[in-house]
Amino acid sequence: SSAKELFKNADIAMYRAKGLGRNQLSFFEKEMQRQFLFNYEIEQKLAVALEKNEFTLLYQPIINPESRAMTGVESLIRWESGSEILSPEQFIPVAEKSRLINGIGRWVIAKAIKQLGDWDETSEKPISMSINLSPVQLSDSKLLQCIEDNLTRYDILPERIEFELTETALLADVAQSSMIIQAISDLGCRIALDDFGTGFSSLSHLMKYPIDTVKIDKSVIPSFEDKDHDAALLSGLVKMIQTMELKSVAEGIENEKMADFCRNIGVDLLQGYYLSKPLTAKEFEQRFL
Repeated sequence: SSAKELFKNADIAMYRAKGLGRNQLSFFEKEMQRQFLFNYEIEQKLAVALEKNEFTLLYQPIINPESRAMTGVESLIRWESGSEILSPEQFIPVAEKSRLINGIGRWVIAKAIKQLGDWDETSEKPISMSINLSPVQLSDSKLLQCIEDNLTRYDILPERIEFELTETALLADVAQSSMIIQAISDLGCRIALDDFGTGFSSLSHLMKYPIDTVKIDKSVIPSFEDKDHDAALLSGLVKMIQTMELKSVAEGIENEKMADFCRNIGVDLLQGYYLSKPLTAKEFEQRFL
């Protein structure tokens, strides 16, 4: 292969080594090139996806386990690029790395809040809307203004909007991040800690940040398919969340046994495919409003 090709491959390996943390040795592999080109292509397409109106939001209902009534939804982004529909796992990391996430994130906020305003016109019951925030967005200087503007424009009370952050966002612990999270909370919006129970769940986060809701990751919830799952762990977690006077949401509910178990130990709200898959706005209206 030519010198040019060698340099390019070495470059890809270098980026890979940096991505793994510095002082690493990384050899070029074909798979890397495939991944690199895939990411590069996604970044190019992402840059124009907003203009082309290729993003859409789906809404997954959040259910009260006692009454089985729907109390709110989580908005989930999908991207229709050409003929394929890409899930957030495929493009959000690329959007974060290239900072395109800031524009996409502001679009999601505007779209989700507008949707709530639209539903208010036809529906009696005011429901809540959960919106995911990437850690990268916490350094977006326009984020706060975007939230305020849309709440005003669509006449939505801030307490009906909940922003979901994963613990990665809190781990960075940059003064800027803490300030923005506090400012969002001061606006009156709610803050949820997402994926709780995975990896490095730190209880100090629950004390240190203005968190209102804890979303328990499905990996902590016994599925009752396998016998050896520790149900006591979840009961303990839920008791602790109750003691701290926070709201709990169990994610990834896949069957009736899981739903019953969560209800019996006092989980406040449930979410998962067993109750409803993510729906388009139209499907959601037909089923729930």
